Amino acid sequence: VHWLRVKALRDRWIEELMVVELEMDWTCNFFLCKATQWDEHMRESSVNQRQAHACYMARQ
Repeated sequence: VHWLRVKALRDRWIEELMVVELEMDWTCNFFLCKATQWDEHMRESSVNQRQAHACYMARQ
């Protein structure tokens, strides 16, 4: 019985580790996507001669 409890605990930890790694990947991908979006907006503002907008977007 003790062995089964320890095995179940180990299996839960393995699953939790897998979930945390996936969540970290999702988080990194989300922020990379947002950075790309802000960069595109900044370039668009620079082309349209809106320097204040471009500075705000560069700061983001």
